[in-house]
Amino acid sequence: MGAGESMKRIFAFSLILIVVLAAASSAALDSARIVFGNDKYAFGLSRNDDDQFSYSEAVSLEGDLWFVDISLDGITNKGWREGWSIYDESVRSDSDFSSGRVDRAEIMAGLRLDAVDVSFYTLHLEPSAGLVLSGNLGLAAIQNWMHGVYGIHSVELPYDREAVAAHASGAIGIDNDFEIIGFSDSVLSARIGGYAEGTVGMLSTERAYAGIALRNDSHEYFTLSAGYMFTQDWSSLPTIELYAEYVNGPYFGFSIDTGLFGLDYFSMLNNTYGYGHIYIDALEFFRASSWRESDVVVSVGRLFSTKAGCTEYEIETFRMDNGLSLVFKNRGVNGYAIDRADAESADLSETGRNKITFTVNTLGVRYGWPLDVTKEWVEPYVKASAGFAFWQQTLLLNTVTSGNHPAETSSGNWAFAFDAEAGVTLIPEGALTFGAASVRASLYGGVTVLSKALDLSGSPDFLDYLIPRCGFTVGFGFDV
Repeated sequence: MGAGESMKRIFAFSLILIVVLAAASSAALDSARIVFGNDKYAFGLSRNDDDQFSYSEAVSLEGDLWFVDISLDGITNKGWREGWSIYDESVRSDSDFSSGRVDRAEIMAGLRLDAVDVSFYTLHLEPSAGLVLSGNLGLAAIQNWMHGVYGIHSVELPYDREAVAAHASGAIGIDNDFEIIGFSDSVLSARIGGYAEGTVGMLSTERAYAGIALRNDSHEYFTLSAGYMFTQDWSSLPTIELYAEYVNGPYFGFSIDTGLFGLDYFSMLNNTYGYGHIYIDALEFFRASSWRESDVVVSVGRLFSTKAGCTEYEIETFRMDNGLSLVFKNRGVNGYAIDRADAESADLSETGRNKITFTVNTLGVRYGWPLDVTKEWVEPYVKASAGFAFWQQTLLLNTVTSGNHPAETSSGNWAFAFDAEAGVTLIPEGALTFGAASVRASLYGGVTVLSKALDLSGSPDFLDYLIPRCGFTVGFGFDV
């Protein structure tokens, strides 16, 4: 069965499942998320090698009692030798060099059940079953097209197995939620849970975790958890075997959901791997507005500076009537290529990839004043915050066919960071709403001052201490 025929069967099967489950459910569709996953969505908290479980696209549909998840995943191994260690990258080995990739398509359908639901405790179960296809599904072309858009080298790897194989899959998720306290329209809960998924001839994964969750009348808008993950390879494919090794051990994760826009992330605590998703709930575009006020604003945007462009995230809360609010800001690059010429055209079988991980996290205040003359369509603002910056250089050598160790990592550097910003926020609050979220946009300029030079050349200059920047963000406000 060819890759094109496989994809046709995937989507045909998906449509059948969606129609059957929708007909079987007495409730309307609750959400329809379009999800994009990548190891670069890492908030500067883990390293982006553009390897292992590298990228994914998914559609997730939920009804009152059911769900359907459809995903396409690209798993790569840009280079590895038996005897290397994911925990200590200085370990050397001269065993045979291997590389490869595996595409995976998954369709899972399941039930959402509250087996116990009393005033202070909920036992939530999500059993599911489905089909997984693995092999050459043509996702290499998608990855290399995206790399062309971003101006970085293509990833030319042989498939571990060209033929497409089908695998049965089943899973069960269990959450025990204990209500701690209610405030306003929200509830804070403690959560203890587990998840197990087995795919015949591919992978089995088990997770146990504990954490907290915040939810309001419409959705769960924040979770934080830590736990242990155990993954075992049953495929005998080298790429899957190596990926399974990376996702074994302790981890932490979090999620933020505004209703319209959301993100989630997890990071392994015993190695360099992490992975994140961003998503849009398309159903929110068609819902009547339920927005009342923006107690919390989650913003995401693009920042341009003298060092590197990167994604910026911000949470604004404790908003006061006088225009003051508290802001937490995160921005960072994960695996940014220091030498752009190498990133675009270097022969990676002969030269390593010289990359930097850089993150700035600050906490501060925002003051804004809507202009009456513009009917509040323009709101100038200023922000001041302080925190910490961290950066680390890594020379990735796992693609070098003559190399005997996977990477060389410099010791991490950190500095105090002081940040100042001025800009304008456009669109009055509540003028553009989708479901429970109010959407606004901002344009800004600013400067970050570091107590230590962010020096990548060995000869620090003025702009290694004082980093000007500009950018834009889109903010999603919702009430709690």
